[in-house]
Amino acid sequence: MSDAAVVLALSGSLRGDSSNGALLRAALALAPSTLAITYDTQSIAALPHFNPDLDTAEPPAAVRAFRERLGAAEGVIICSPEYAHGVPGALKNALDWIVSSGESQLTSSNDTAILVNDSGSNFTPRRIGSLFGSTPHLQSASMTRPVMSGHVGSSMAL
Repeated sequence: MSDAAVVLALSGSLRGDSSNGALLRAALALAPSTLAITYDTQSIAALPHFNPDLDTAEPPAAVRAFRERLGAAEGVIICSPEYAHGVPGALKNALDWIVSSGESQLTSSNDTAILVNDSGSNFTPRRIGSLFGSTPHLQSASMTRPVMSGHVGSSMAL
């Protein structure tokens, strides 16, 4: 039986070979044995567009599965690009699904880490704030914790 903390890693980018995915794969490779990190590459992409009419006692199967994975995790790592000064649509949709029931798995029972990958040369603190500025339910939990940023160059092989 493992004492490792279960951590779910999510990328805000749906692109298969995104630099955000590369940063998460690096986190998996470098994680200490006290963390059991699972990089979830499918859940966010499988979610239907958020619709409160579908968020009933029996939400869509993809929503139910995503919420269960979050509920089973002790921590969450989100690595995301910034699109148009905000959260990418697929990630924002996922956040809408997890807070729509009035209970956010990311703020109530999980430690949340936000990784911001700057693949260019114009990283600024504004980009971190703007990334999650449209999601105030995460600000209180995430922005009070250290924020890590990384640069995954084209020469990095993972």
